[in-house]
Amino acid sequence: MFVNAGSDLIYPAEVSFPPTKEEKKHAILGPSKADQWMTCLGSTALGADLPNVTSAYADDGTDHHEVAAYCLEEGVDAASLVGRPMLSGAPLTEENAEFVQKYLDFARSHRDEGGIALVEEEVPISHLTGEPDAKGTSDYVVLRTDRELVVDDLKFGRGVEVAPENNRQAMMYALGVIEKHQVHEDYDTVRIGISQPRNGGNKEWVVSMKDLLAFGEEVKATAKKIIYIGEDGQLKFVPNLPLTPSEKACRFCKAKAICPAVKNQVVGAMIEGFDALDPAPIKKDELIQITQGLEGLPVPDRLGKMMAIADLAELWIKSVRGMTESELLAGRPVTGFKLVQGKKGNRQWIDSEAVEEQMKKFRLKKDEMYNYSIISPTAAQKLLEKTSPKRWEILKGLYTQAEGGIHVAPLDDKRETYVPEKAEDGFGEVVDTVDDGSDLI
Repeated sequence: MFVNAGSDLIYPAEVSFPPTKEEKKHAILGPSKADQWMTCLGSTALGADLPNVTSAYADDGTDHHEVAAYCLEEGVDAASLVGRPMLSGAPLTEENAEFVQKYLDFARSHRDEGGIALVEEEVPISHLTGEPDAKGTSDYVVLRTDRELVVDDLKFGRGVEVAPENNRQAMMYALGVIEKHQVHEDYDTVRIGISQPRNGGNKEWVVSMKDLLAFGEEVKATAKKIIYIGEDGQLKFVPNLPLTPSEKACRFCKAKAICPAVKNQVVGAMIEGFDALDPAPIKKDELIQITQGLEGLPVPDRLGKMMAIADLAELWIKSVRGMTESELLAGRPVTGFKLVQGKKGNRQWIDSEAVEEQMKKFRLKKDEMYNYSIISPTAAQKLLEKTSPKRWEILKGLYTQAEGGIHVAPLDDKRETYVPEKAEDGFGEVVDTVDDGSDLI
């Protein structure tokens, strides 16, 4: 989608909001998972037969990416869409519109000096990975006139802060833009912009074309270690690829729950760390016995045994965190860690009556001073159930209540077994979602 640097915008004559999200084919070695497959060569093959999953965080990210794209294409601000339903059906809130606007201002600033902007630009990556017809989609690209290419990426999640420096995903997008538009000789540098309005703000990093192309050669060399085209013309995984767990590699890997390397690393750390804990959540020999013979088991049996380890791991992690915090609070060092203060809490009036009196002196209107809201169903029940049961019976039909969340529990749990209406739903084709969920997420 093209947008001129000036006031005139180029977009379809009839564009509705929300737009329809097109289904995209997942690239096996896609830019959004570059940290995973370039770090842990065997992770993609390990999870190849596992279903793609989405989440509320991914849906939230997709919603607001589409809002941002619409605003950039239409030349409007996010505030104009407050209250409108997004792709998921959820309305755009005023608060989230302000976050989207921070990204819009950041992206638009990169086109102010001239050039052509590309919104939701689909770019080829097959020349990097060797996967036929593989593509990625960059949030915002500016083909500027000052010998600097701009690639911006929106991360709407509140989770892990994403840095622009050596950002593999954005660098692969840049290489895709260069290949698609054949601008190898037009730029000396590439400006990578990461906008994370709910965590970290807007950040930039400039990479030389020489270093970017060198990264492209690294991508090609790594991809060749993972996939190849067989004699039958089909894409295949190189066998016996190593698994190398790390924070970056495992964060969004869908195979980490059954990964033997992750299991060995976690269990090994637990076994070694039990001596330092007082009290230890379990004896070493019990843990060793639980973890023996996992490799080679069918996935259901392996997951069953791993769930037992997960319960123990949560106890162990809680113990480790508690002990680490106690040591640091006591002024004793813990290698590689420190105490920090979290984000400030919500602001509260010290004396609401004094504030109310002051606002009256300001001659503010009542609807400016107060937020009125109806009492909750719980409060209404307490008010009416005993004193006026007939009135409460009328109100009972006017509220809704969400069902309890679905949780994994042992077979001897006394609660009734939950049976999904369509157990196969989670294994169907999944629409390509925003990264971070995560980007995340």
